Amino acid sequence: DETVAAFLDRIAAEAKAREDGALGLRIKELRRILTRTYSYGTQDNRGMDAYVSGQNQETAGEMALAVISYQQALKSGSELVPAKRIGERLEAIKKSHPAEYEKGVEKFLNLSVSPNLQGGERPAPKQ
Repeated sequence: DETVAAFLDRIAAEAKAREDGALGLRIKELRRILTRTYSYGTQDNRGMDAYVSGQNQETAGEMALAVISYQQALKSGSELVPAKRIGERLEAIKKSHPAEYEKGVEKFLNLSVSPNLQGGERPAPKQ
């Protein structure tokens, strides 16, 4: 007795509760295909793309890149991004790969600074 939209909403809520970013992205794409009008905001797209990239990079052993992607997901401002889960993953990377964690944080902070700053050098990243 459930409509397609209600089904997708239910599955999306379950995916969010399980912190399953890949399923969330598949549901988003299915909604786009089915309705041609439904879309998440740009921040949701950026956030979920960065989250899934972080998961893939972590699985591939690319810890510094995973840190950058997870930080970008958090920075996106998307409510779809599982912030608690990302915090747990970042803490695990920090414990198991401290040098790569620091490298990832440093690169993320440097990416976050505008390259078009007037007046010379970029500010040093906060410690």
